[in-house]
Amino acid sequence: MKGVSRFFLGLLLFVLEACMPVQKGFSQQPFDPTIFVPSKIDKNVKESVDDMVYWIQKATGVKFRIEEKDSPPVKGIRIMQANPVNLSSGDWKKINSDGQSFYLSVQQNNVTIAGTGANSIINGIYTFLHEAGFRWYMPGDNWTKLGDFKNLPRINKVYTPDFRDRFYFGSGGTTIIPGLDPNDSFRNDFKTWDRRNRISSDYITKGHSGLPFYKANKAVLDQHPEYFCNNKVNPNGIIDISNKDVVDLYVKWALANSGPDKRFPVVGVDPADGSGNAGDCLPSNMPEIKTWSDKYFWLANQAAKRINSKDTVTLVQLYAYSNHAAPPSMALHRSIYPILIPYAFQQVASPEDFIKMWRQKLGNRAMGIYDYWNITQWSKCLPQFNIYNIPIRLTYWKKNNVATVNLESTYANGPMGHAMWLASQMMWDTSLPFDKLYNEFLTNCFGAAASDIRRMYDRWSKNFQYEMEVDFSLRDLAAASAKINDPAIQERIEELKAYVHYIKLYFEYDNKKDITSYNALINYLYSIHHLRLVHTYALEKLYIPKPAMTSAQPGQDKSKNIVIASDNDIETNFRKDLSSVNKGYTISAFQFDISKAVRVNDQNPPYAPKYINGKNNYNFELTQSRDFLFSAGSTKNTTITITDKTGKQWLNKEIKASDTSTEPVKLYLPAGQYTLTAGEARQFTRLAFPADIIFISSDKNYDNYQYPVQYVYVPADVNEIVYRDVHAAQQKGLAYWVDPGKKKIRPELVTGTVYRVTVPDQYKGKVWGFFVGHSGYQLLNIPSFFSVNNFMIKQ
Repeated sequence: MKGVSRFFLGLLLFVLEACMPVQKGFSQQPFDPTIFVPSKIDKNVKESVDDMVYWIQKATGVKFRIEEKDSPPVKGIRIMQANPVNLSSGDWKKINSDGQSFYLSVQQNNVTIAGTGANSIINGIYTFLHEAGFRWYMPGDNWTKLGDFKNLPRINKVYTPDFRDRFYFGSGGTTIIPGLDPNDSFRNDFKTWDRRNRISSDYITKGHSGLPFYKANKAVLDQHPEYFCNNKVNPNGIIDISNKDVVDLYVKWALANSGPDKRFPVVGVDPADGSGNAGDCLPSNMPEIKTWSDKYFWLANQAAKRINSKDTVTLVQLYAYSNHAAPPSMALHRSIYPILIPYAFQQVASPEDFIKMWRQKLGNRAMGIYDYWNITQWSKCLPQFNIYNIPIRLTYWKKNNVATVNLESTYANGPMGHAMWLASQMMWDTSLPFDKLYNEFLTNCFGAAASDIRRMYDRWSKNFQYEMEVDFSLRDLAAASAKINDPAIQERIEELKAYVHYIKLYFEYDNKKDITSYNALINYLYSIHHLRLVHTYALEKLYIPKPAMTSAQPGQDKSKNIVIASDNDIETNFRKDLSSVNKGYTISAFQFDISKAVRVNDQNPPYAPKYINGKNNYNFELTQSRDFLFSAGSTKNTTITITDKTGKQWLNKEIKASDTSTEPVKLYLPAGQYTLTAGEARQFTRLAFPADIIFISSDKNYDNYQYPVQYVYVPADVNEIVYRDVHAAQQKGLAYWVDPGKKKIRPELVTGTVYRVTVPDQYKGKVWGFFVGHSGYQLLNIPSFFSVNNFMIKQ
């Protein structure tokens, strides 16, 4: 009888809701001020309910109460554990297929949020608030927009995110800072923001397993050197898979650590970082194992085969990157779930082609992506991420059956706060128009100053000016601040002012490398820690190198004496910085068009680079269909590809290793624009281009030995070339430019590592030669397109 009564209760709830009259909107507080929750509630769900109460009360001025009730009445806001009784069979099937989907009903006087677990219910809570107009743009309550229930529509549907697993973290992590942040409120603020923006995962990605495997089984492994390559115990857990006993030990360990009691178990079998290099081995008695990918995906298959045949939930996960990035030769068990790293640490193919290869290998089964977005270790919390790549990547991943998105990034509102909010929305729904989201963010956060902030953010994305960025950003923020009277918007602008001062101090230290500038930088990190602008702990402890030291130890115990930056301090720094800005310069609006580039035949045969030491993408155009012939060589085996603008690959050829020779490559190509990709780190690749075609690249990866002249187009809308040269001081002025009249011109130092060269009127809209001798430079005010051969732009 109990089951029958629950059935009729569920039926009654849905009938009552369906019979309620339709209305377009509600009053500011449309429903009974009671939130009903189950008697047994997850801790994180309870925190989310409390958070919901806080924000609804703040928006409506009405006091809400929380009441535990497993069978709540049809009123108020009802948080329910979904089951086949209280949902239709179709809705139940949808939300029970994962731990993220939920059912949301918004009717005349009640709201129902039904989920299958903590993540599901939390997603429902914050989607309800999102539908009401609440926004949490960055960690920190001053980045919150309150909702308005007057325009809340009626809702009756199941929500499912486009990506089942949505996760990011800052490289280097966080921890307590004694005397400053003893409870790690910094990290907690980011966790709260994650929850409010529905960032959560069913399957928790596991890292490298080699070292944990060795540590857990050390007593046994140390007694069996034959388990390892070359009969030598390897503390990183790199094993010889031809030994059945160690394979059995490893598989049992991996399965036992999968969390079999969890709803979504993960068997982590990714090998130790550095596998496939010295100390690793391919088995000589297993002819089917020809590559490192074969080895490690074979091992993954062994673990997958031990999973119960009726188990369709457990996943066996490892990364597809480094030496085991390529799809293996053997078929993969249905439980194998690779996490692809397409945009770094793989030389198999272009990122897009790499993803396609894996989609085809898996037969369109789901897979994951791991990507690097402005990670603390590389960026030092400077802006180094183009937000306009967000919709391109996320929609492409969705199209190719990616279900897991793992982003390694930074905990820093300064460079990435706006980016992570945009990403969080599109990870939930890739169909959302990026421009509309971006405009919403700018308008709601900055009002009349939106255009000034956008100009700054867009430059950070597309053409960050390094040391000179401080001056540009200060001008943008001054213009923004002058337009605003709203204290809340001014507070947000003040935070950006504080962040730009960090950029200033960072470059001062980066250029000087002395104790005084180091201590100024570290002190400032701590003083703005409460604003979450930069990743304090990781920068200070891990990624900002200390200067050459005497017995003094700068940065120690700074938190005990630090002074927290006040609004007045921030504004004082801003005014002082603004008063000392350098002379400005024009950033060219010119858009490079490869179809207008024509080779100048002043060198025959054309220059052929011999020491390419990283991946270079060379763009070229064929005006008519033809045979395309070039030569390539490399000191190690390497792959050369040619891809057209649609992403179609016309060439994927392995070039065998040779110290000096090249081999001819010939193919027929239709008229169109193409990209030839060549070069890898830790080897030298050689190319001999066709004499009648100009090749243009934004890449400049050549060895310092015989570093080629870089030919650069200087647009007509600039009066000077402004660029950064990080090695100019060590080279003592060896770099120079040659104008179209063949005159050698030495650059003028602007500040730090930034230099300028004046461009006479007669040489605007012309190609200049840059003799620099290394790759440590960036063009700041003109497009970064280079050729190793002279060319011209057709007017």
